[in-house]
Amino acid sequence: MGWRNENKNAPITIQRKNEKELQVAIADLEERGFELVRVGVYLNEKKNFEYKQSSLQCFNKSVFAGTVSFPKHFAVLKRKKPETIAVVTGS
Repeated sequence: MGWRNENKNAPITIQRKNEKELQVAIADLEERGFELVRVGVYLNEKKNFEYKQSSLQCFNKSVFAGTVSFPKHFAVLKRKKPETIAVVTGS
């Protein structure tokens, strides 16, 4: 039995490269019974290194060339609570 089976009300996080793809994924999950908790963007950074080769084998090295940052869009959703069903008892 997995963690998701034990805790079905736990929020889920989805990540996409751009906002358009994220909106499509949110709409799909809302049709399946989830509600949006929050939406956000964070910058993901990647370090670039350039390989410098010298004429001598022992002096080959990688030199830091800078960072490249790109946005990651994310959304947190949770399952909607089932509506309570009123039971009418007749007398």
